[in-house]
Amino acid sequence: MSIRIQSHRTAKVVGIGDDLFSYLEKIPLAEKSILAISSKVISVCEGRVIKKTAGSDIVVKREAEKYIERSKVPGGHVLLTLKRNILTASAGVDEFDGYFVLWPRDPARSAEKICRRLKKERKLQKFGVIITDSHTVPLRRGTLGFGLSYFGFAPLRSYRGRMSLFGRKMKMTQANVVDALAAAAVLAMGEGGERTPFAVISGKLDVQFLAGKYLSQNRYGRFEVPTAEDLYQPLLSGAKWRRGESRE
Repeated sequence: MSIRIQSHRTAKVVGIGDDLFSYLEKIPLAEKSILAISSKVISVCEGRVIKKTAGSDIVVKREAEKYIERSKVPGGHVLLTLKRNILTASAGVDEFDGYFVLWPRDPARSAEKICRRLKKERKLQKFGVIITDSHTVPLRRGTLGFGLSYFGFAPLRSYRGRMSLFGRKMKMTQANVVDALAAAAVLAMGEGGERTPFAVISGKLDVQFLAGKYLSQNRYGRFEVPTAEDLYQPLLSGAKWRRGESRE
């Protein structure tokens, strides 16, 4: 597989309520490509912001499904949270020009809307969208991009039933396509003031693009893993979580 990632800069700072597609109209898109978009840009365009009249912890607790108090986190820098079945800091809440920026209200629906419209406008058959954010990984320094949501392609590449290099029939392995591509795209987009919230992933992608009746289906089973079935369940269940206010 050979891929190319091209980040794209915005001509101006994205404003609250702006038309997202006005920023996308000059980005070249080709057949069998994937557009990565920062979740913050989508949130700002969708108006998913609130003025900073309250402390950040209050907002985070409203947004989180579960959280661990700041006092319990080494260094006390953030609240550790669970939101949309994602372990992340501060429930994805960020700050922008006097506002708190929240995650899109329905990231999956946003990804589908963007993908379907661009496919129609650009006359594309095989095309995908990933909405990205970044988080930290346990026992590793630095942030890493991940896919908050996606649309237009299968999120997993299954190796089940294939033979390994050592002649063993593989039973469980599935490659996480969404997060792997999101991580590479976020690295190209940057994490600071680059103003490059879009990236086009193209090349010889070993990705199963979906069409027809499969387009809205999550191929190869559920992408998200329920906590009770997760390999890290002993760690997650052992923490002293408090219930947040989010019911999304």
